[in-house]
Amino acid sequence: MTIARFYIMEAGEGRETALEVALATLADKIRALPGSAGIDLLHDGNNASRFIFIEKWVSSQAHQNAKGSVDKETLEAVSTACGKPPESFDGAYFHYLKTI
Repeated sequence: MTIARFYIMEAGEGRETALEVALATLADKIRALPGSAGIDLLHDGNNASRFIFIEKWVSSQAHQNAKGSVDKETLEAVSTACGKPPESFDGAYFHYLKTI
């Protein structure tokens, strides 16, 4: 069953483009990891600095196994654009539900 790990991120003042580029780079790296089932990157239409980054994984264990696999420079670019470390991002696991 696919699970989603989502993060709500806000760019630092004037860093919206930098965050978008950093998240696109991060998405490419995560897509290549074992157990990754894709990425969705959303930009808030009413708040130019807010993004939602959704990682899709075959399981929460696959996500845990992938931790530490993305290079430090890629993660630092995201942190710099947000002005805070990744550990401080609002995030959670979600399970996809069947819809009728």
